[in-house]
Parts: sequence; C-alpha cells; structure tokens
Amino acid sequence: MKKKFFWLGMFFITVLVLVGCARTPKNEFVSFVKKDGKSSNINYDFTMKLTELELVSQDEEFSGSPLVKMFETQVKSSSAKGNIQSQTEKDKTKVSLDTTIDVAGTEIPLKLVAESGKEVKMYQSAETAASIVNLIGAFVGENSQIDKSRESKAKGKYIDFNDMDSTKEDKESLKESLELFDSPKKFNTNLFAWLSTLDKEKFEQKDELVTLKLTKKDIIQLIKDSSEKEDKEAKEMISTYQNEMKKFSMTHQINLKSGKQKVDIIVEPKEAELKEYGFKKMVLKIDFKKNQKDVSIALPKESDILSSKELDKILGDSDGHLLMPEEDSGDKKSEEKVNLKKFTPNSNDPDGDKEVSYKSDGDVIEAYVPDYSQYTQKDVKEMLGEPKVTLDDNKKVSEMLDRKEVDLIVAEFDAENLTESQGKAFVFATADLSMAVSMGTKVEVWVYEDDKPNVYFKEGKVVFVTPK
Repeated sequence: MKKKFFWLGMFFITVLVLVGCARTPKNEFVSFVKKDGKSSNINYDFTMKLTELELVSQDEEFSGSPLVKMFETQVKSSSAKGNIQSQTEKDKTKVSLDTTIDVAGTEIPLKLVAESGKEVKMYQSAETAASIVNLIGAFVGENSQIDKSRESKAKGKYIDFNDMDSTKEDKESLKESLELFDSPKKFNTNLFAWLSTLDKEKFEQKDELVTLKLTKKDIIQLIKDSSEKEDKEAKEMISTYQNEMKKFSMTHQINLKSGKQKVDIIVEPKEAELKEYGFKKMVLKIDFKKNQKDVSIALPKESDILSSKELDKILGDSDGHLLMPEEDSGDKKSEEKVNLKKFTPNSNDPDGDKEVSYKSDGDVIEAYVPDYSQYTQKDVKEMLGEPKVTLDDNKKVSEMLDRKEVDLIVAEFDAENLTESQGKAFVFATADLSMAVSMGTKVEVWVYEDDKPNVYFKEGKVVFVTPK
C-alpha cells in the first residue's frame, strides 16, 4: 500500500509549488509560478483535512456496515496542521516536517528531519511515539499510558530511522521520497513551461481569487513534461493514473491579496482497484501559505538521539501490546465471552471477566479485548497443529494486521458471530499491534486455514488471536 501512495506524496509536492496571481487569470497564474520558482528552497505553513471518504470492505464490493462507517467517521474527523521545509545545498537536501495531527480529539505532534545525499538520514521525534502510545492507552485505561516522568524524557529527543528495524525496501522508499525535494527550482521551470501550454479556459478569476482546474489527463501530462524520459518513477506514476484511477482531479485557488491558497484533490480508483486501495472516493483539502522566514534545517545533535533500547525504557512494556492488559498476581477466573474455541482469557488478568467491548462518547474511546499471553508457541501447536505459513517480516506482519485480519473481523461481524462493539474492539486491537510492529516491535504470526484462527506472538507468547 505504501508504494501505491508514492504518487500521492509526489502530488502533494506539486500542490506546494503550484501558485498563481490576476491580469488575465492564466497570465497572472503563470507569471507568479515563474517568479516563485526562482527559490531553491521550500517553506510552507499548511493544514490538511479529509472532508470526504467512502471506504470499501475487502470482502464485498461496497460496504455500508456500521464497522466500516465508524472508521469513515473517525478518519474524517482527523486533520493535520504544520510546516514543511526543504533546503538544498550542493549534493545534499535537508527536509523538515513539523506538524500536529488531530486524531479522535487527541493531538499528536509529528516532527521529522531528514537529509538525502550519499547517505540517507531521517529522525523522528520521540514525542510522536509516546503520544501514540498514550492515545491507544486512553482506549484501554489509565494503567496502559506512560507516566509523566517517563514521558518527559521523550521531549526534544529523536529516534534514528536507521536504528529501527527498517527493511532495505523501507530505506529505498525514504530515499525516493526525499528526492522529490532535490530540485524544486528545476521542477518549477518545467511547471512554468507546462502551464503555458494549458487552455485558458482552465483558469478562472473572481475578484482576488484565481482558480486552476486540472483533470487526470492534465496531471499525467504535467508528469511527462516535468520529468526525464527515462525516469522510472515518473513512468510508474503515469501508469498508476492511467490504469488505476477513474478520477484524479485538482482545484487550486489562490487569494492574490493574502497569498493564501486552497487545494481540493479528488481521488476515485477504478472499480477493479477498489479493494487494493480500500476506498471508493476520497476528497482531501489543503490550505497553505508561503512562510517568508529563511529556511534553516539542522539535524538533531547526537546527545538528542535515543537508541531503540532507550526508547523502550520510555515506552515501557506497553509498546507491544497496548490493548492487552498487564498480567497480575490475582486469581480471578474468566469465562469465554467471544467464540474463540480453544482459547480462554488469562485467569491472572484482573479484567479477565470483562466482555470484549468498544465504547465512545465522542471524546474518549474505551476498547477491551482478551489477554491470551499465558499461551506459548508450544501450547498453540498442541492446540491447532502446524501453521500453513509463518511470517516474521515486520512489513508483512503489519500488512497482515491492517488488511487480512480486518477482513476476517468484518466477515465475523457480517456473519453475526460478533456484535458491532466487539468487532470495533478487535479492529482497534489489530491497529494497535500493527502500529507497534511498524515502530519496530518484533511479532511473528502463524497463519492457519480450515477455519482456524491466526495467532500472533511476541517473544514466544500470544498477543493476538483472530476472533473466529
């Protein structure tokens, strides 16, 4: 899925350098781009928001189930606000992103600093990881969150991307993303030439507002005219637009007086690609304005970079199983609330008698799933036999959680084996575990068939079981 959305990152950069102004609408738009394109750096303040989203279930062509609708509502309520900068000097380009993401009423700071050249470097704010842990901990209860003393140790600190369990493919993808910022001046020159070829009817003006409307065909032509003939990434992007997109359009509006700009991007994959992309339609709104301050990007000092072990100490035991309550010395017995056949919740879990459930009042979300950490790989093999497939690659495990497990949960919900509340709780559990895996937690999954559940292990103990 990450590779599929490389083109979206490229298009975001295109949005940031498309700017315009008013004599005739076209002439002023083009002349502004020419003037603005003299800079070798990028510096924009922006806000982004999904205003429309229509998700598609992996098991049915279009889904209107309450579970899918719940995710549509949660995602549509999310937004991001911040600043993006790039600075090119000789053979190196530095990029910084400083933004705040609002998810379900909780603000998560996201700070990234990267440098491309002979060696690719990227650092992510440790506060981001801590905020994500606390967000998910809020779903479960106060005991799953990081205490203030440990959380304060993350402030001003960074995580080295190369110190995490990132694959060669991850690093190559990062390098390609940073290359988008290498030569905005050259890109703007090509953009100016391309804009000059557009039909004047694509430009409109009303008072201080100038608007440019682009279709999928226009965007494909922009990529062709702005890239080298042998550019493999450009060819892949063009193929994506042509073969997978039913609609990809952009409306770009500029306020000549204030300099503020607004962009609406509409994405509609072709019917054959709906399951691959996971949505039928998406509308993204971006508001941005050029920041006149000088660009100055500095990589973190060595003293401000945390090792993965130091980060683990800050996050504690919660990073790998945020929705799985910690074991307790208690001896409460629990009964099986969901049909998971051979698996029984941990009798040492103080919340073992709770039902699988999800609750939300619009501000606070609470979710609970059973704790099966008393089971080892040996126990599972005795219960279910040998798995059909074993996966331990972080990327594949994360993809399994994000797609296959959600499909199975939705299928159980549709078959009325799970209530809506139970289905939502299990989906949040998969999202939690997937997030932990993406942050470097090693998880192994045993994939079964013949209506047997898949089983996920961390350090040889069960952390999640498919609810079937």
